[in-house]
Amino acid sequence: MVRKLLPHVTTALALLTFGACTAGSLPENEPEPQLRAAHAGFYDAFYGGDPSEIARYLAPQVILMPPHAGTVRGREAVARTFAEISALPGLDFRVGEPVFVFGDAGDMAYERATYQMSFTSPQGPVHDAGDYVTVWKKVDGKWRVVADVPSPNPPAPASGG
Repeated sequence: MVRKLLPHVTTALALLTFGACTAGSLPENEPEPQLRAAHAGFYDAFYGGDPSEIARYLAPQVILMPPHAGTVRGREAVARTFAEISALPGLDFRVGEPVFVFGDAGDMAYERATYQMSFTSPQGPVHDAGDYVTVWKKVDGKWRVVADVPSPNPPAPASGG
């Protein structure tokens, strides 16, 4: 079960790189503060583990493209996957500062950054690190994830002995 979830765990990290943003008045013509607020909301929903709260931050046709696993499609399936991942024992992650790049119209953006994560599986500790790209789109005036693509680092070479 854990091996099956590992690629989805990597995907989840891509969405968990959200910078902190305080609630309050956000300028309507400034997309980055709004996007950072969406990140913070998703982060709270992820750790709450409630699929219906997680789904609020996903576009209806969202896709997750985890390495070595099938693509997860649709808001409900993706939200369930994130809820399962958030329940992994000892889940911990760290991310680099995300870089946001906005389209000219201001209604699409992608983010990129690095991540490190760990959790405890029945076989022992699991550690993962890599890079990711997450694509966001404004849907009905709110930022929603439309695609997430993590790229884990290759495993370290085995040392000879």
